[in-house]
Amino acid sequence: GIIAPGTWGKFAFTLENTSEVNATYTIDYTVDEAGVYLLWSVDGGNTWTDDLEDVTDGTLDVNSDESITVHWKWAFESGADGQTDEADTALGNSTTDIKPSITINATFTQVD
Repeated sequence: GIIAPGTWGKFAFTLENTSEVNATYTIDYTVDEAGVYLLWSVDGGNTWTDDLEDVTDGTLDVNSDESITVHWKWAFESGADGQTDEADTALGNSTTDIKPSITINATFTQVD
C-alpha cells in the first residue's frame, strides 16, 4: 500500500493471558510518524487522537485474550493541529522514502 494525505488503515494484535492468575495490562505505543501527520483511534474510529501514548489499558482474566484494533488516518484537512498543506507537499516532493512505524509493548501485572 500507499500512504498519502487522506488515506487510512488499521492493524490488529491480540493479547493473551495463559497464566494461572488474572492480569491487568498497559500498552505502550512508540510511534515514529516520519513527518506524517497521523491520527489514531482504538475505538473503531469514533474518537481520534494525535497521541497514541497510553490509550489502551485493561484486564485479562485467566485463559482469556483480547484483540485490539488500531485505526490510523493521515489528516489532510487544513486547520488540523500540526497539519498544513505545505508540510504534506514537502513530504510528497521528498526524494527520501517516508516510512512511518510503530512499536507496541505490553506490560502485564498480576492481579491476584
